[in-house]
Amino acid sequence: ELVVGTQFPLSGPLAAITMPAVRIGTEIAVKRVNEAQLAGKGNTIKALIEDNASDVKQAITLMSRFAISDHVIAAAGVVGTALSLPTAPVANVNKTPLLAIASSPAVAQSGPWSFNIVETPTTQTNALSGLMIDKLHARNVALVYDRGNDASVRLRDILAKILKDHGVNV
Repeated sequence: ELVVGTQFPLSGPLAAITMPAVRIGTEIAVKRVNEAQLAGKGNTIKALIEDNASDVKQAITLMSRFAISDHVIAAAGVVGTALSLPTAPVANVNKTPLLAIASSPAVAQSGPWSFNIVETPTTQTNALSGLMIDKLHARNVALVYDRGNDASVRLRDILAKILKDHGVNV
C-alpha cells in the first residue's frame, strides 16, 4: 500500500474554494488509480485526507506527521502560497515530495522536494490575455481580485500590464 498525505482547507477561510470538491475528487482519483492498477500490479494507493483548517501551523504539523509518522510517499493539496511556502521546508528536510496547489514559483524554488501543481501567474495570464485581446477584442476591462491574496495580486498585475501593452484600458 502506497500512502499519500493530502491536506486541504476543509474548514477555515479557504474552505469555500475547496470543500467538498477536493475531498470527493481525491477519493474518486484514488479509486480509479486502484481499479486500473496504475500504481503497479499488486500496489494500491491510500490517501490520508486531512483538514489543515486554512492554518499555517496546522499545515506544517500535518506535513511533519505525513513525513515522519505516516511515512507517505508524497504529500499533496496544500492550497495557496501562504500555506505552501512555510510547509515546503518541512518537505525538503524530510525528503518527502510536496505537490502544492500554489502559483508562486517560490514554493518550487524552496528546495528539491517541493513542487507547484498549478501554472505560474505568467502562464495563466498569457492564456487569458490572448483570449481577451485576440478573440474578444476587449477595449475596456475591469479586473476583480483579492487584495489579501498574493497570487490574486500577481495575476492582476501581470494581466493588467499585458492588456495595457496591447492598448486595452484597465
